[in-house]
Amino acid sequence: ASFAGLKATNARRIVYVVDASGSMIGAFRTIVDEMGRSLDRMVPRQSFGIIFFQQNKALTVPPRGRLQPATEANRDRALAWIDREVVPRGRSNPLEAIEAAIRLEPDVIFLLSNDITGSDEYEIDQEELLRMLETMNPLEPGRTARRCQIQCIQFLDPDPLETLKRIAEIHGGPDGFKYIDREQLGLRPTG
Repeated sequence: ASFAGLKATNARRIVYVVDASGSMIGAFRTIVDEMGRSLDRMVPRQSFGIIFFQQNKALTVPPRGRLQPATEANRDRALAWIDREVVPRGRSNPLEAIEAAIRLEPDVIFLLSNDITGSDEYEIDQEELLRMLETMNPLEPGRTARRCQIQCIQFLDPDPLETLKRIAEIHGGPDGFKYIDREQLGLRPTG
């Protein structure tokens, strides 16, 4: 499984957790297009789920609560649902979406965001987020890897806290983080 240059070997169960807050408006179409390319590279013995986070909600591409085989029909249906139902807006908190993703017992989660810790009423402390992830995806005794690999992509602007980078270091391995700036997305720099 791969997304935007990140790769997870031997992954059969893949979940995308994607920021759908207002900060993603300019990049959203590019992200969905890249997700389509990622899904196209899958084979039917793999399965996938897609969950967006917006405000304190998890917007799950149907079917809810289970993964679906990576068939062409399921990929097309998922992308059509996203086009109809998901409009980036407001601020967001990723916790409900991450929890929903981990409950699906994936081999890998691709976690994509501009500002994973959010702001204002949807803000979550970085250390609290890391503690919660440790509880949800612990390193089990006698194992060298976690049950679920979490690979992270920071979009648009650097995060001064480097939260996604820290998540990737702990849960995704040495090559589990990527930063994609505005220029790489074909967007104009801010400021």
